[in-house]
Amino acid sequence: MELGRWIREFQRVWKVSFIDLGLVILGCAVGFMVPGLLVQRVGSPLALAAFWAVSLPVIAWLAGAAHLLCVRNAEADTSTSFGDALQEAFERWDDVVLGVVFCGLMLGAAGMLVLPGVVACGVLLPYVVIVMAEKKGPIEALRRNIELAQGRWVALVVYWLVYYAAFVFGTTLLGVVAAVTATLGLGSALEVGSLMAIVGVVSGIGAFFLAPLPVIASVATYRFLVERTPASAAVHGGRAGESGADLARTDAPRSSVAAGEAGEDEQTGEPVGNVPAALVEAAPTEPSASPADDLDGDREGVEDDAPFEVERGGLAGESVFDDDEEATSTKPTPGFPKVRRADEGPYW
Repeated sequence: MELGRWIREFQRVWKVSFIDLGLVILGCAVGFMVPGLLVQRVGSPLALAAFWAVSLPVIAWLAGAAHLLCVRNAEADTSTSFGDALQEAFERWDDVVLGVVFCGLMLGAAGMLVLPGVVACGVLLPYVVIVMAEKKGPIEALRRNIELAQGRWVALVVYWLVYYAAFVFGTTLLGVVAAVTATLGLGSALEVGSLMAIVGVVSGIGAFFLAPLPVIASVATYRFLVERTPASAAVHGGRAGESGADLARTDAPRSSVAAGEAGEDEQTGEPVGNVPAALVEAAPTEPSASPADDLDGDREGVEDDAPFEVERGGLAGESVFDDDEEATSTKPTPGFPKVRRADEGPYW
């Protein structure tokens, strides 16, 4: 399951991103809170519907940009520009908004039942990161999410439970601190406005640390899955930079001389240089016997002066003599010395 490695990856992403994400989320929360309160004071259902019709796509766009910012921070191991992430998310407005909304709908539908909701939250943990980092549409991102999750369903659910337990613990602790602060304020006879301001500051500090947790958990899970998936980056383009998984390396050639480099071969002592790698690996490691050596080996046991029958012409299977009398005659043919037949002496 490798829970310890996932936790270390979570801590690394947290370290480089929680400040940026905390500032972004708090700024967005304040930016939506003010117009939301104004619309609520108006009390018009039409105004409230218009507010949410405009706000939901913008919230989805900002959520996608926050995930992309966290991915880039983790890759660069330092803070990066949120403006660049916003611009890139805006250029893919349709895919980003549809992807985030689609993820919310899937989680909402599965959350109607407890067990399917928990499984869906775990399995879809890297979904929005896939939409942003790999630049995929909602359906393609879902297929990619399922591909990464295969064989890791239980592990993903465990990762989500660990993250959610940390989130619930932090939220509970924040609520306790806010309640204690309010109680002490009431006991010291503070004005209601001042008390609310103090509680608001405490809640804001807590939210600064807690709000980035969902984004960090998604990015850490995505990076962990991609690094554990063979050839994932090569097939799908990886993350916004180069994600991935380490490719297998082949063994080095036996010769210590690298292909294309000048030097001497360790076995033959001959110079080697500017030789393609394929020829270096295909070259024989031991020198082979020459054709002359093979011929000498075949002639072992045969005297050098032994006569050999020579075929003087004709087609295969035809006799070179005019008749049987000429073939058996001991009289030499004019112009040609008579040689013995194969059955009359050594034959090679």
